[in-house]
Amino acid sequence: EGRDVIHLFGINEKRLDLVCSICEEKTGACIQCKAPRCLRAFHVSCARRKGLHMAEKERQSWVEYNAFCDRHRPATASSKKKRRRREIKW
Repeated sequence: EGRDVIHLFGINEKRLDLVCSICEEKTGACIQCKAPRCLRAFHVSCARRKGLHMAEKERQSWVEYNAFCDRHRPATASSKKKRRRREIKW
């Protein structure tokens, strides 16, 4: 996909214990839904593959990933996706 390698040096070890809600595997590090009090976890690659709403913010020496599960997808993101689907459907 032309993405840089994600280095895990700054990841909390507890993230390695999370089970991905998409692939249901407990391998690698997961991120969690950005919605308050939502505990759904998933791998960044699984979230991309499933088309979840994700935002990347570049910081000085790292990238912050914010992602939302299916239940908490921002309204603007879902309306854009629906609009795209309608345009493709004909």
